[in-house]
Amino acid sequence: MFDFFIMMIVSAALFAMVFWLWALLDCLLRPSGRFERKFGNVNSKLAWSAIIFFGNCIGAAAYFFIAGTRRHPAVSDPAVMEDRKRIKKMIADGRVTPEEAERLLLALGHEGATAGSRAARIGYGLIIFLLFACLAFLAFRYFSIKADLERKAVVERKFEQLQKQTAAEKKSVTNAAPSTNNMPNAGELLKHVPRLSLAEKDVSSFETRGIFEMAENKAGAPLKWGFIFSAKKPDQIAVRLFDLHDGAMLFMGTANQCMLYDPVSAEILLFDLSPIFELKTERKKSADNDSDDPRLTFDFAMRRKVENPATRTVMDLRSFFDVGIPPEVKTADGKNFIIETKSKRGNRVVAQLNLPNKACAMLKLYADGLSVPMLAFNEILVNQEIPKERFPFPMESLLASGLPIRRVNISDKLEIAGAMEKFIRTIMVRLALSGVDDQKLKRVIEMMSMRKLNWDELKKHDEKASVILRSIFGDQRAGPEKITGPPLH
Repeated sequence: MFDFFIMMIVSAALFAMVFWLWALLDCLLRPSGRFERKFGNVNSKLAWSAIIFFGNCIGAAAYFFIAGTRRHPAVSDPAVMEDRKRIKKMIADGRVTPEEAERLLLALGHEGATAGSRAARIGYGLIIFLLFACLAFLAFRYFSIKADLERKAVVERKFEQLQKQTAAEKKSVTNAAPSTNNMPNAGELLKHVPRLSLAEKDVSSFETRGIFEMAENKAGAPLKWGFIFSAKKPDQIAVRLFDLHDGAMLFMGTANQCMLYDPVSAEILLFDLSPIFELKTERKKSADNDSDDPRLTFDFAMRRKVENPATRTVMDLRSFFDVGIPPEVKTADGKNFIIETKSKRGNRVVAQLNLPNKACAMLKLYADGLSVPMLAFNEILVNQEIPKERFPFPMESLLASGLPIRRVNISDKLEIAGAMEKFIRTIMVRLALSGVDDQKLKRVIEMMSMRKLNWDELKKHDEKASVILRSIFGDQRAGPEKITGPPLH
């Protein structure tokens, strides 16, 4: 209801502003001879104009009730009234037209005797119209907020039913299969779901690979790409994003250097920026949400002057299970266990853990109603030796590749946002070139590029660039060189 009261205040302010403006215009357009002398030798029109201008709504209200159109002395003067009666009779007899009557009044020295009343009628009409518009807007907002509250109540009821159903299933499983008493509970397993960040004291290195899929976007077709994140203390980091169709590298970022392949301009863009990747679930209140429901925080960007950028790559996988319903063990084979939970919105989180190795083998996030995960960590390695070849930026190989290279000087956040938009455009172009004949997708790409594209020529240049990128970085679908060595627990 707080939003509704805010809307009422805004509507009242809008109404008051229009009323003030009408009063000021009415005063300025009103002839000086139609004001009562209330201020001595001071010009009444000038005095009332100053009162309205500096007094705002209070001054406008004083003008309306004290010196308004209804109290014009020119209208109440007996001589004027007699002249108007005679002229009205002449109009009724058809001897003069209303326009001629107006001119006659002006000739008699009663200038603007009808102009003020006409302006008043127009002003009253505007005020009444605005009043009805404000009431209609308030009614719309009231029913809109009421519908939102009802939808939220429905979600809360479904969540409560789901909690009761989960508790009932747990109880039935416990009663029906007492042998599961030896199975570890979800709390014990969640201890082994890692927080992937070099800021963690017990994490010296990590590497994870997986797939990200953006099902809902302005292109219509689902966008997806593969990722590999590698990090090693104290400050080594490598972020790789690649095309799932041919394994070509599209983006690579190290501690202070980023590379982006742009198929539209057929060139490699270089940035003196640090890659930032944050993925976690946290409980926090905001201006539009006063509850502490867990919310997914996803941030992939490039930043300037980042202190220790390696610690800014954070994937708090354990926080995904703090989404409402307590997680539970779904299946187990003695060594590998699968735990699953659901959020209030129906999103699912599934993780597979290997108890002997005390490791999380994979983790997947499913949007409500979808069988394909929107985010999948298919391989998670923590505290294992990572080859040093994983982190250097391949500047010499890029310069020797023959691909056009352009260094981009970023000066503000707006330009950085434009660079990230180019990455999304790269994914969309690669999808369009992979055989997906989607005209809507191509139109969106051309709108983002602000020009018509020659798709045959674009495909020809992209195939050459893809071969070169795979020769430098390898086919990323096969993954980098497997990490070997004993765990560093």
